[in-house]
Amino acid sequence: MPLQTSGLISLNQIHIEAGGTSGTAVSINDADIRGLNAASGYTIPTGSGTAIDFGDFYGASSSHTITEGSSTASNTSTNGYRSADSIGSISPTTYNSSNILQIFTLAITVKGSTSYSLNLGFSGNQSTSYFSTISLAGVSHTMASFSRTYTSPNTYFTKSITSSQVMDGSGTTTVAFT
Repeated sequence: MPLQTSGLISLNQIHIEAGGTSGTAVSINDADIRGLNAASGYTIPTGSGTAIDFGDFYGASSSHTITEGSSTASNTSTNGYRSADSIGSISPTTYNSSNILQIFTLAITVKGSTSYSLNLGFSGNQSTSYFSTISLAGVSHTMASFSRTYTSPNTYFTKSITSSQVMDGSGTTTVAFT
């Protein structure tokens, strides 16, 4: 959940948003701050000797929220967020300075058998180390488990998933990249 946009922010709140656990040793390093920058689209100062104010963290978040949409055509069902087809929405809309084009699950049924996939898309030419893991509704998927396709000017990642990992096209889903 994003940090509040006004009022007092504690170091513990920033620590938790950057992936720490409440009650553990609290520290914030450049990697944590870069992670908050990448996910939230906010610019939090980094670098040795750079002054940081707690107000720099207003609204920062290490996660995204998908308001799921759904589309069904013939033997396919798309659930989640896909900008090209105006299916669902995502906030914030960028990760690591790239536009998020899609995060959706696809179900294809052929002759009574259904296969499922998780599909991601980002603007730009992204490498196979663009993220380490994506956590979608609490289920982690490693980058190594995705296949990558670059179709100028965008990069797409796809992997097979099980039926229990499919978004249902309603409600919200939390997404976090590490």
